[in-house]
Amino acid sequence: MNPFRKTVMSDPWETPGGDVPTIHEAEFRACLQGLESVRAAERSTALLIHGEAGSGKTHLLSRLRSQLAPNQPAASDRAEALFVWVRLQTSPRMIWRTVRRTLVNDWFRRLPDGRSQFDRILFHRLAEIRVRRVIWSRGMSICWTSIRMG
Repeated sequence: MNPFRKTVMSDPWETPGGDVPTIHEAEFRACLQGLESVRAAERSTALLIHGEAGSGKTHLLSRLRSQLAPNQPAASDRAEALFVWVRLQTSPRMIWRTVRRTLVNDWFRRLPDGRSQFDRILFHRLAEIRVRRVIWSRGMSICWTSIRMG
């Protein structure tokens, strides 16, 4: 008897019916470390998650998506992430079309708060723009915009 039979997930955008964090804990930490190394090095990389059907890959991705979801306001200093899930069940000739379509669909997918990932990341980046005013000793004021990137 499989206690997880009713929690089979077909899409990592679904909210899991139940989650046991100790299952695939090492793999989950490896995913988080991979993301952290991308942020630190400011270079992209790839992480391949593979396994037999029903081994928990989609559930692991759902847990990762939930972990990356914001739980603070956009104006905070937290890191942002874009979650895109591409099921690679297409012909080699169509793979890039599938990736592009999925990227756009997930970029504009509505989140539980009603905003899209695009909205969330855009607002986060705009919040990083700071307008400062410097007053010179002669009473002149100059405005400039300082943009801090990532």
